[in-house]
Amino acid sequence: MRPESARLPLFELARFPNLYLKFSSETIYAAQAGTKHPARVLQQVDRVLRPQRIMWGSNYPATYDRSLKEQFAMAREELAFLPDRDQRWCFGGTALALWPMSRERRNFGLIPVVTAPEPSRNGSN
Repeated sequence: MRPESARLPLFELARFPNLYLKFSSETIYAAQAGTKHPARVLQQVDRVLRPQRIMWGSNYPATYDRSLKEQFAMAREELAFLPDRDQRWCFGGTALALWPMSRERRNFGLIPVVTAPEPSRNGSN
């Protein structure tokens, strides 16, 4: 990952309310190669975009160095700094909010089924 100043163009995109960010094992690997601290990079992204606009995706089968279950575990470990509610957004809630039809689909037991947190009345989710 490039220095923080190089990530600024990404952060400038946060002003577009319909922009969402998917991260994957590849994102984590890039952060490890550049900063050695993927959690720091993800914390910066979380502060700018908020969990309701971030989602994890495996990139499977393009990321094939570990099983899907292991990729999910690695991503969960990197986002362990987030509260459970924010993790629920990143690991399913955001995707369910964007694609509600996916609530009906099975995931073959690879990842836990999650539901999107209910929006707060004041819109501060």
